[in-house]
Amino acid sequence: ENPLPIVESALRNTTDADQWCPLLETLTDAEMEKKIRDQDRNTRRMRRLANTAPSW
Repeated sequence: ENPLPIVESALRNTTDADQWCPLLETLTDAEMEKKIRDQDRNTRRMRRLANTAPSW
């Protein structure tokens, strides 16, 4: 079993920080409504699949 690597610094370097930082999207009202509609549709689909799956 291999031991975990030793952490040299608790902070990321700038190239890693740019790659791993949070991404903030600016959406229009129409884009936001579409995202919500798609999410609701997906939720209903998953619920349907869960209800039709055989319960062992």
